[in-house]
Amino acid sequence: MNTKLTTNKILSSIMLSGQKWSSETILLKTFKELQKLNNKKNFEGLIKLALINTTPSLYIKTIKRRKKIFKEFPFLLPMHVKKNYGIKNIIKNSKLKNTSSFYLNLTSELYNSIRMQSKSYIKTQEKHKIAFTQKKFANYRWF
Repeated sequence: MNTKLTTNKILSSIMLSGQKWSSETILLKTFKELQKLNNKKNFEGLIKLALINTTPSLYIKTIKRRKKIFKEFPFLLPMHVKKNYGIKNIIKNSKLKNTSSFYLNLTSELYNSIRMQSKSYIKTQEKHKIAFTQKKFANYRWF
């Protein structure tokens, strides 16, 4: 994964109403806190590891058939879409916590996803379990 592209995607997903400078300060504070927690200077490797742990490789598509019948089936995601879903999962789960400031929530979510204990990691594992139970429809693509 290219770290410059991932940081740009993280910045754009954090940014609200075009305030890029505030998202940059949040991300810089997050990187500093992550370095303090892990005692390593290489935060890029830590972010890569966090994204690898939280990226889903399967997605469950729901299609409405006749009347009220819904079919759900899993399919594999391309690499760029996996990365986007991973970033969105981390940021969405860090926004759900209202205990302290956002950069501390983002730092804790990244650090917990490195250790495979975050909410986003658990949710992706649940999605994978559901997808593997429904893999009998994996060969059919109606979209």
